Amino acid sequence: MSAILDGLTDAPGQLAIFDFDGTLIHEDITEAVFQWCVDNRSLPDHPEWPSLDGLSFDAAPAEYYRAVADCASADVPWGHYPGALLLAQAFAGSSLAELVRHTDQATLGLTLRQEACELLIGLRRLDFDIRIVSAGVAWCVRRFTHTVINPLLRGNGVGEIDLANVSGVTTLLSERGVPRLDRDLVSRGLPYLSGAEPSLVITPFAGGPVAFAASKLAVLFEAGAERPTVAVGDGMADAYLLAHARLGITVGDLAVELSQHVKRLGGEPPLHLMGATA
Repeated sequence: MSAILDGLTDAPGQLAIFDFDGTLIHEDITEAVFQWCVDNRSLPDHPEWPSLDGLSFDAAPAEYYRAVADCASADVPWGHYPGALLLAQAFAGSSLAELVRHTDQATLGLTLRQEACELLIGLRRLDFDIRIVSAGVAWCVRRFTHTVINPLLRGNGVGEIDLANVSGVTTLLSERGVPRLDRDLVSRGLPYLSGAEPSLVITPFAGGPVAFAASKLAVLFEAGAERPTVAVGDGMADAYLLAHARLGITVGDLAVELSQHVKRLGGEPPLHLMGATA
């Protein structure tokens, strides 16, 4: 860890991109919130959704989601692109404030990945600009960043992550019948970004790109970000991001496979960060 940080003291750009699920935490935050809502019967009904392989979403939401994810796996390498959007659409009809309350309950058992968080703290000490680009639901990722990761950073004497720099899957929102895009609401600052505005209702309509695989780069380019100095990820869907960065860093169990794929994409072999659960 210290050797990595020492080599970045005078790094150009000073921008670091982190994946979220499996990288900063061990689990998948949106799946955790979705499962909590299933277990607590807190999901809105969607009788308008067609059956899939004989499954009804309202009767078996978890099985329905898995069927959507699995049917896409043959066409989308190393992940489930439609499944990521479906997890956001599943909350359609709920207010954003309700989703945030569910997130607070569902994420109590999630575990930080210690090595990635230590790297995050070290990079903030070097005054790196930090961005999180996730295929999870943005409002869940931002809420966890607000309630868990930013207090961790404050407690270590370093600056917080600007929640406006946390990207993820969103749907179109409705505010008293008026459609609102996430990107148009970010300027409202913390009341919106932390999920504290009850007048906003989630709709089933996609509200922006799904930050998956190469689309993570598109999200960065749209935001006007330069080539990152550092990118950190855990899964094959992070390979494009790692290949694009000046220095790629992997965490988790797929280091060998991920390194091979990064090289096939023309990037330098990423470093692997070892560690234990926090």
